[in-house]
Amino acid sequence: MSDTKYEYDLFLSHSSKDKSVVRPLAERLDKDGVKVWFDEWDIQPADNIFLEIEKGLKKSHKVAFIMSDNFLKHEWPEFERNTVMFRNPSNSQRRFVCLKLDDCTLPETLELFKYIDYSQETNKAYTQLLDFCKPKNKSNQNKKPIISLSHLPNTSKDLFGRDNELKKLSDAWENPDIRLFSLVAWGGVGKSALVNRWLGLQDRVNYSWAKRVYGWSFYSQGTKEDRQASSDHFFASILDWFGVPKEEQPNNGHDRAMMLANKCEKQKTLLILDGMEPLQFTPGAMGGGLRDGGMATLLKELVRRMNGLCLITTRWAITDLDQFEGGPLQRIDLEELSVAAGVELLKSFKVDGAAQEMEKAVTEFAGHALALTLLGEYLQIVHEGDVRRRDLIADLREEPGKGGHARRVMDSYIKWLQVDNPAALEILKLMGLFDRPVPKGAMAVLRAAPAIAGLTGNISQLGQSKWAFVINILRKFRILNSNTEQIDDTQWAFTVEHLRKMRLLAPVQGENRSVLDCHPLIREHFGEILQKQQPKAWQEAHNRLYEYYKNLAPHQPDTLEEMEPLFAAVAHCCRAGRHEEALDEVYYSRIARDGKTDYCGSILGAYGSDLGALANFFKKPWQEIDGEISDDWKAFLFSSAAFRLRALGRFSEVVEPFKAGLALYTANEEWKNAASIAINLSDFYLNQGEVEEALRWAKEAIDFIKKVDESFWLAAFTAKHGDVLHQSGQLEMAEELFQAGESRQKEVQHDYRFLYSVWGYQYCDLLLQKGEYEEVLERAEQTLEWVTDTEDLLSIALDKLSLGRAYHQMSLSNKSQDFSHADKWLNAAVKKLRQANALDELPRGLLARAALWRDMGSFVAARKDLAETFDICQRGNSLLFLTDYHLESARLALADGGDKKVAGEHLRKARDLVDQTGYHRRDGEVEQLFFELAC
Repeated sequence: MSDTKYEYDLFLSHSSKDKSVVRPLAERLDKDGVKVWFDEWDIQPADNIFLEIEKGLKKSHKVAFIMSDNFLKHEWPEFERNTVMFRNPSNSQRRFVCLKLDDCTLPETLELFKYIDYSQETNKAYTQLLDFCKPKNKSNQNKKPIISLSHLPNTSKDLFGRDNELKKLSDAWENPDIRLFSLVAWGGVGKSALVNRWLGLQDRVNYSWAKRVYGWSFYSQGTKEDRQASSDHFFASILDWFGVPKEEQPNNGHDRAMMLANKCEKQKTLLILDGMEPLQFTPGAMGGGLRDGGMATLLKELVRRMNGLCLITTRWAITDLDQFEGGPLQRIDLEELSVAAGVELLKSFKVDGAAQEMEKAVTEFAGHALALTLLGEYLQIVHEGDVRRRDLIADLREEPGKGGHARRVMDSYIKWLQVDNPAALEILKLMGLFDRPVPKGAMAVLRAAPAIAGLTGNISQLGQSKWAFVINILRKFRILNSNTEQIDDTQWAFTVEHLRKMRLLAPVQGENRSVLDCHPLIREHFGEILQKQQPKAWQEAHNRLYEYYKNLAPHQPDTLEEMEPLFAAVAHCCRAGRHEEALDEVYYSRIARDGKTDYCGSILGAYGSDLGALANFFKKPWQEIDGEISDDWKAFLFSSAAFRLRALGRFSEVVEPFKAGLALYTANEEWKNAASIAINLSDFYLNQGEVEEALRWAKEAIDFIKKVDESFWLAAFTAKHGDVLHQSGQLEMAEELFQAGESRQKEVQHDYRFLYSVWGYQYCDLLLQKGEYEEVLERAEQTLEWVTDTEDLLSIALDKLSLGRAYHQMSLSNKSQDFSHADKWLNAAVKKLRQANALDELPRGLLARAALWRDMGSFVAARKDLAETFDICQRGNSLLFLTDYHLESARLALADGGDKKVAGEHLRKARDLVDQTGYHRRDGEVEQLFFELAC
């Protein structure tokens, strides 16, 4: 932004007593690309203040006098003002401007010039200051931000009774201290319509100098509560939009979130996340919490450092953000429309009647925006706008809060369309096959001849060629009479346009007139009717969509974008009742690449999308398989879902699919698979703090593997049994089992003298507790060499973690204070754990690095790692790591200022958790810390 003649864009002339206002103003200008001369930044100790101010004025293109009573009473601001005024008293070059902070009286020399009222620190005032700073170049001044809103749902331009909410949104956007704004309401209340209206208003004022505006919808705003959505596609899309090449995008949710948060911090951004509820847990013990770890990380980063605003709409308040509410997070629970607003909405459809009848109609439909919209259009079209004819609307059959009133009106539409326009009804039923906007190709497949019996008889002969053209010409016309058995392209256009007019289809989205969409409640309602009343037609329609989508993608796609049609193919094939075919021919062979590699997860980092595909095979995630599937495939599905849940850090959901898969494997005497699941159950229970249960499952795994000739796995599971004993505090027995496991491994793999991979790390963990860091260095250096060329990211990460911890312990032992080796290896370990998407192991790395940074005096960095550890523990109920978190937090409190009160609180929580879980390997550490507190 700087003029090439000057080093600075703006000199901030102010009183030191106004620093509390001027400092954040300087920081905000700096973030928006204004190079500011600010005394705190540009005058160093021992500088001559007079000379530095003189230099600053000469080097600054423009000057802002921050006017207040304080300003007028101090000498330095007066000197700066006189210097500027002497050089250009008429301000013909627009070199200076006054910002008034209070009701001070401007000096005579300044009262002739228009000032900026900054007493309320409004965004309007800030924008005026930005405009003043910019070069006098109209094309630059009017430059719009980079905008992408095509992923948001399209809504009607009409909005009633939301002036207060619009103002709150604008106030939040103008307030730099508010970084997240959450709109909470059930589907159909009008969240998206409110957001779209506000965006339209912001477009008129250039989005208040935002650099970027991006909107994304997670689609499901309706009543379905079992969706398994993912943020994978969102992150891939927005990072690409920010200019990050695909090959540079991280393969795990945390790093993607951090990269995006960095982008949103560096330039003023407006980010809209619509329909977040599919990423949240449904009401219950964890209701409202985010089950998507990447999104949880993103929002927590944005609430701390967003430059701009993140606007969220959802059915349930996001409980992960409760601590920020009332501060950087503002939340509105969007109420139903008032009676007055509801009457105004009905009148917009030319619905008329006595005032009392109009008000009664609004009350009967609970002020639900979508219900009143559908009612208004229905009454106007079918009953000439007579509000009294609402008595013909079906009775309420479903809970009002779940869109029951809107469904009442839709049922009335069905009765009318069956007689008056069956083609329109067919289109609406087709919309019920999808959970997102319908592309032209998919609709063409459904409309193609031969007709789907009982579903597309009125529209099966329509071609595609004239669709967009005719709809464009005839958009404003009403529907034609459809008495013929088949309708041509023109009548199709009329039918679609009429459905849009009735608000049953969404308005056109931009220039893409071939894409059809409607409110999720409407999609779901007509989809449920089709499935229940015409199951054969439902099945055949999904058959067609399955064939269409499975042929859109390469056989084994390389990118997430290429994979999307296969995810859709799996969904439609399962809805067609062909579950085993979907599993064998699409999921296993093409998405999972014949089971040879965890491509979706480890390569693309798309565990969430992969889990969403698996969800199609479940009647009730993750407890009951849907469809006719063999026991072998069922066991595969249960275990696959469990492993992906574990990778996503959703540990509380893991146990049921693991146990279900185990039951099938044991029934079929597949002992190796049974042992694998049993050892994973041992890991799960250990993570959850149920040490005794973990011991039981470790022994079960050994019993299972002994039933087959698998000496290597017997060695591994023996070592795992040793790890559980180690955590319970039985060090001697644990070491005996580790040594026994290592001996068995050498019998099978003669060239490998040390336990390696996860079991090697666990043995090193025990050795480090004994202080034997030299042996750990020898072991980890060797095992890292063995696994470096493999694709086993977790093994590589854990070896690096062992090295980092050993070097840290060595530095403490010899008191060298040289932590460079430990820092190098621990940073590498955390990075690799993220790449491995090992959320269940990541706290090991974060805790080890936090301890190192504590010893290095990097307390801020230590707290950041501990905060992330705590978030993971909370989401996954990881009680052992939570114990370690409290112990390290106690040490940090003592190291950073000696806060014994905070340390004591953490230590007591750690002691209670040790007693609760049986995590007795920490007994000595708890005792030592209590001793330090007592000293």
